[in-house]
Amino acid sequence: MESNDNFRALAENANDGILIAVGKGEHVYANKRASEITGFNIQEILKITMQDLAHPDELRKIEKRLKNFFNFWHGFHG
Repeated sequence: MESNDNFRALAENANDGILIAVGKGEHVYANKRASEITGFNIQEILKITMQDLAHPDELRKIEKRLKNFFNFWHGFHG
């Protein structure tokens, strides 16, 4: 669990917003800076998806990038 503690310490002190999403974009982690950037509190972020945060004009681009990434990752890890 030391690596989890190290990640949490790093993420909580980062100047960047850090979000971790799984599945179809469901957030499972958000740091304090992500909350400040988005204007949502952390509990609200965990109830919405990446798509909910995206500007509608950018949503198709984001979905395409994610699809390409997951296809690449699946092909790489078989």
